[in-house]
Amino acid sequence: MSRRNRETPRRGRPSKAEWNAARYVMSYVWRYRVSFITGLILLSISASMFLVVMKLAGEMAQAAEGNEHILTKFIPQAGVETYIYVFAGLLIFQAVVSYTRIYLFTKVGEYGIADLRRDLFQRIIALDVSFIERNRTGDLISRLTADIEQLQSTFSNTLPELIRQIILFIGGLIIIFIEAPQLSLFMLSIIPVVVLVSMALGMYVKRFSSKRQESLARTNVIAEEAFSQYTTVKAFVNERFEMQRYRLAINDMISVAMKYGKVRAVFVVFIIFFMFGSLMTVLWRGALMVKYDGLSVSDLTLFILLTGVIGGAIASLGNYYVVLLGTFGATKRVQEILSQDTEMNIDADLPPPMQFEQSIAFQNVFFSYPTRQDIPALENVSLEIDKGDHVAIVGTSGSGKSTMVKLLAGFYPDYVGEITIDGASIKDYPVESIRQNIGIVPQDVVLFGGSIQDNIAYGCTNASEREIIEAAQKANVMEFVESLPAGLNTMVGERGVQLSGGQKQRVAIARAILKDPKILVLDEATSSLDSASESLVQNALERLMQNRTTIVIAHRLSTVRNATKIVVLHHGKIEEVGSHESLLAEKGRYHLMVELQQRQMA
Repeated sequence: MSRRNRETPRRGRPSKAEWNAARYVMSYVWRYRVSFITGLILLSISASMFLVVMKLAGEMAQAAEGNEHILTKFIPQAGVETYIYVFAGLLIFQAVVSYTRIYLFTKVGEYGIADLRRDLFQRIIALDVSFIERNRTGDLISRLTADIEQLQSTFSNTLPELIRQIILFIGGLIIIFIEAPQLSLFMLSIIPVVVLVSMALGMYVKRFSSKRQESLARTNVIAEEAFSQYTTVKAFVNERFEMQRYRLAINDMISVAMKYGKVRAVFVVFIIFFMFGSLMTVLWRGALMVKYDGLSVSDLTLFILLTGVIGGAIASLGNYYVVLLGTFGATKRVQEILSQDTEMNIDADLPPPMQFEQSIAFQNVFFSYPTRQDIPALENVSLEIDKGDHVAIVGTSGSGKSTMVKLLAGFYPDYVGEITIDGASIKDYPVESIRQNIGIVPQDVVLFGGSIQDNIAYGCTNASEREIIEAAQKANVMEFVESLPAGLNTMVGERGVQLSGGQKQRVAIARAILKDPKILVLDEATSSLDSASESLVQNALERLMQNRTTIVIAHRLSTVRNATKIVVLHHGKIEEVGSHESLLAEKGRYHLMVELQQRQMA
């Protein structure tokens, strides 16, 4: 199916998939069915009371003419003045009912959509890495914010008002048919025209509403990328470029929104023109019936009032129909995420760590990334790592070094071959069990926007303050923290921008120390540091590596001389395995890499 067909439905009515998505989202509201049903009952009462007031207004006109009216059946002496007290009582009752039903619908909308928002966030956070890589962060955030807010508005306001207008429309029709059937048939001849035009315009509204949500998501993507790469934007003096990207996205969104607004405006103008024209025609016809057919002025007054109510209901129904069509796009975008399979069940208790007492083995592993399936990342990789080994994986950029670690951590389950721990396939265990045994210190550390202590505690969220301080001391974090006024409570800023590269590395090492993993992964952890920072970080790493199985992903070969085993990767294949001395003696690829780096440093 082409992109145009995906984004531009051929029909004005929602598709089967959109109805299914709407029913799924509605199930969140149904959790609060008592409040929802009570609100519907009160809504029906409130709308009915409005019609009762209209009916009583007609009866009051009868009383003003001196004719028999409805109150004389209960109070023989009742006159026009009596209606004032009746209206006052109804007004107070209506106020209480309206307040209660608005409160109940607000409660249902807020609580139901809060549940949906929580489930959506939980689903996103539990998805595998490949899904996140296929979808831009800004788009996911847009679904969690803009789409959810649209649904919240629908359930709190649009849906109740839609039901209210339906009640007014049907109730008003029943009353005018009873009071003036001939005039009613004349007035009702306009309704099919309104319905047909509404359905025709609905097709365009639905299309532009969906496109508007997508264009809004694109603006969020651009903003998120620019803010998350703020330093890069500044370094390349690309503020104007980013502003232009955002301006174009905003202009695109405005263009779509204006088309959406034009369609709605055409619809509203049509309703106003048709309803007022029809009302004038009905008044003319009613006046003739008063003059020639014996229709009373009070009946005509009631008919005019109810015609206004019905006309307003028709106009509102059309408007809410348009809004509701737009909501279907939001429900589908949300349900697309909720229907994805997750890699873990967050509602279940955290499973125990997978046992690791002997070895890790890669056996004939083939793998390509989901976004680049035509390019093999690993080809026929076989490797055994014994417990306690310090293994260095070296190779040029893109050779597959980090890929091996990602597969070991279960980030990508769709590989060919076997990866085992103590002879058991990692696919047979929950990913949490595997990852609890693995601690990763990345090259580019990104911290959360809390304090230094919060970021260290991320390695073990239930750690005591004493344990956090001990980890900070072992990682040489205290060396710079003691000079800060707030100490460990110092805020690191967005993504850790308040700390230097070496300081962030030490915080990441402290986090790994606190986790106390059996398998440690160092992803080129010192390659981008200056000499002073590298010395402090290297000292902390040596403490961290003691008595642990360590996998070092290295670019600078001077850092891997003491490794138990060095693995040389090239274009996703293992070319050499051995110690530093044995590989130099072989005079293969590792020997060439060492010579090249020595010449570069000379």
